[in-house]
Amino acid sequence: MENPASVAPALSFILQQESGALAARYDPSNGGSRPDLALLIRLLGEQGFGDYLLPESALRDFIERCGNCAGTLEMPIGRRCDGAFTLTLDADLQRAHLTLDPPHGGQAVDPDAVLASVREQGIIHGLQQEALDAALAAGRCERLCIAKGDAALQGTPGRFESLLVDPAQQQADADADGSATLRYHDLCHLLLVRSGDPLMRRIAPIPGIDGTDIKGAQISASPVPEIAFAADLEGAAADPLDPDLLLATCAGQPVVLRNGVYINNVLEVPALNLSTGNIVFEGTIRIQGDVKSGMQLNVTGDVIVVGTVEAAEIIAGGNVAVNGGIIGHGGTQPGARALPANTARIRAQGTVQALFIEHAHIEAGDSIHVAGDARQSEMYARNAVLVGKPGVKNNNIAGGIVHATLLVRAPVLGSASGLETSVQVGSDPYLGQEIINQEHRLQGKLAELEQIRKLLAYLAQNPLKGEDGMGAKAQATFKQLTAEIYLLIEEKAELAAKQKLTEQARIEVSHTMHEGVELRIGKQVWSVHEDRAGGTVLLENGLIVCN
Repeated sequence: MENPASVAPALSFILQQESGALAARYDPSNGGSRPDLALLIRLLGEQGFGDYLLPESALRDFIERCGNCAGTLEMPIGRRCDGAFTLTLDADLQRAHLTLDPPHGGQAVDPDAVLASVREQGIIHGLQQEALDAALAAGRCERLCIAKGDAALQGTPGRFESLLVDPAQQQADADADGSATLRYHDLCHLLLVRSGDPLMRRIAPIPGIDGTDIKGAQISASPVPEIAFAADLEGAAADPLDPDLLLATCAGQPVVLRNGVYINNVLEVPALNLSTGNIVFEGTIRIQGDVKSGMQLNVTGDVIVVGTVEAAEIIAGGNVAVNGGIIGHGGTQPGARALPANTARIRAQGTVQALFIEHAHIEAGDSIHVAGDARQSEMYARNAVLVGKPGVKNNNIAGGIVHATLLVRAPVLGSASGLETSVQVGSDPYLGQEIINQEHRLQGKLAELEQIRKLLAYLAQNPLKGEDGMGAKAQATFKQLTAEIYLLIEEKAELAAKQKLTEQARIEVSHTMHEGVELRIGKQVWSVHEDRAGGTVLLENGLIVCN
């Protein structure tokens, strides 16, 4: 190992007191061997420069030049540095961070200077004193959080919770434990309530909690709109002892809304024929016999037909369940594809169920369920068309048009005679208009809200104008409109989500697809030119495939 004493005469250090710059000088004429890096570092330490900021690259450069120089070499190799600190505040004033750089041969950071900077920055809330004291004692830290504000806690929106138990779920639970057997002729499972039954609970919104930033300023939580049961709910009213609980005030069938429940009374008739005349009814109707040709029925609730439906017209705001079948009139001309105007026509906002369907025009806001065959009919469903009983291979959709948004399922499509049959999924014939209508309703409510806002601003400037109750009424209207707009925005988002579901549309055929069947998914078309086995038909990479 090289002896430092043999190098010392040739090697010396020069410190600029004012700037703190440190230079090394090598003069080979003073005798001694040339220094290496280890020796240079040792001499720096022995002469009191070991704590200085000494970049290794500068030291290596000096040693390399010493080896190549013939005369005196003098060059900077480091410097003396005092400790330093930086205090930064986040843009949202929720946190403050401290960085402490230790000294290199100079003076350490004065803790009082750090504390003075904290005061100058106006940090008065959420100071992390223990962490700050520990950092000042250690003399170093990197982006240490020394102050933390309290963020505002956002509130929880109010909601409505239905207290009704779905009878279909009750039946499923009963089937699961073996206590009941589901028979197809028990098609309709209506949900009925009695007077005094609980219908819905209002879960009140929870307001948010304001926060505080590190400078002590308040951070306001976003306001949470109030919600209220819909006004004038038929057959339902709030519990006098619990205004958040909605009770039935009469027996009947409940219809669940987003912000309330109303009750349909149930009407029973032996049959719908000339002896009864056409019926328009606000509620649910149960027909013990048949619905004869030419009759018209229009109800706001469900329709239950124990017998059959002939070439009649039924419009229902709920579901239609026919324990028998639906039999309309065929085309009036040979080869006619369109159904005549006087055939069976059923339009339901919910589900349509029947034992079989023939020569009928069916529209369902939810789904169509057919236990047997569906022949020469036009069926349009918002969600699905399901044909056939489980385990039966020959139930079919033969002839006509079937259009569902998400799913068409049947054991057989078409017929051995090549009957033209059109099946389409992947588009909702009703959703586009519904979205437009919803947007119109929303814009109308926003316009009303703006008018009320202007009225409230006027009353605020003219308090005397509101003393006759106008101010209180305007406030109540503002509150109601805000709740209605909140619900409309949620419903609009749900409709947009439904549009995306159409991408999952499919046609399921468990047994056979016959020649003459045309399948459409979205804008793609596939024609079946010869009989083939069934499968699941869907879109993959924009093309129709059958798996």
